[in-house]
Amino acid sequence: MGQLTVEGFFCGGRCAYGYQLIKTWRKNDRGHEIHDLAIQPDEAAVIQKIFDYRIHYGYGSRKIAAVLAEQNIYNRNGEKFHFSSIRGILEREQYAGRLVWGDHRSDDLPELKIISSETLAVAQQIAEQRKTRQIPQRISGQALLSGNVYCGHCGGKIFASTARKSHHSCAEVSERVPIYKCYNRTQYKGRCCGPTSYRAQKIDEYIQEELRRYFERNKSLPQIRLLAKDWVKAELPAQKMMLIQIIERVSIFGNMDIRIVFRESAML
Repeated sequence: MGQLTVEGFFCGGRCAYGYQLIKTWRKNDRGHEIHDLAIQPDEAAVIQKIFDYRIHYGYGSRKIAAVLAEQNIYNRNGEKFHFSSIRGILEREQYAGRLVWGDHRSDDLPELKIISSETLAVAQQIAEQRKTRQIPQRISGQALLSGNVYCGHCGGKIFASTARKSHHSCAEVSERVPIYKCYNRTQYKGRCCGPTSYRAQKIDEYIQEELRRYFERNKSLPQIRLLAKDWVKAELPAQKMMLIQIIERVSIFGNMDIRIVFRESAML
């Protein structure tokens, strides 16, 4: 079986979501009918949607399952996708066009490729980063930065929050604005001599401008041109995930005193 898999033959078993069995009118030595695999277009579109939610929106398996249910997208049995099924989809090499049997793998098979090998690699990288908390479990909220933001004064984590825009009590409902807060300064004042909070709008505007310059400096690189194009049309959750992949670390000293370290891997 392993050798047949390496040679690109489907060796039986359950047909994964995203594919369909094609009759070959051949039988094996045991008299069992042999099938080939082919992409099932409607299911393949769902697979691509699942990877898109993971990579560009940062959704976890439970969130993806919930979003699919809201869109009335169900599995083959007409049931809601379970989060464990979503997790399995995000880990399956076959969607990148490789058949797997134990430790045996085929070369890339274009006719079975639903996503690119690069897309699979990014999804797997995000999964590992989520396990080690390098990428936050949630990226909701109006602030742009999340996960890799640090206080320039103490080196502690910076997290996104909100604060009342006005402290006057005349309004029945006070508008809230996004801010960034130093964890050490908030919880243990003696550990940090910097400000407790920073206005997210000012920080985010600075980051946006630096990112524009980064794209301009490296526009000769195809990968950077693609990132710049995706950035312009992306919504905020997608932009947050893109920043995590582009920027290794942000250190905030003040509203206009920010140090940014870009990832070298973003240029590859």
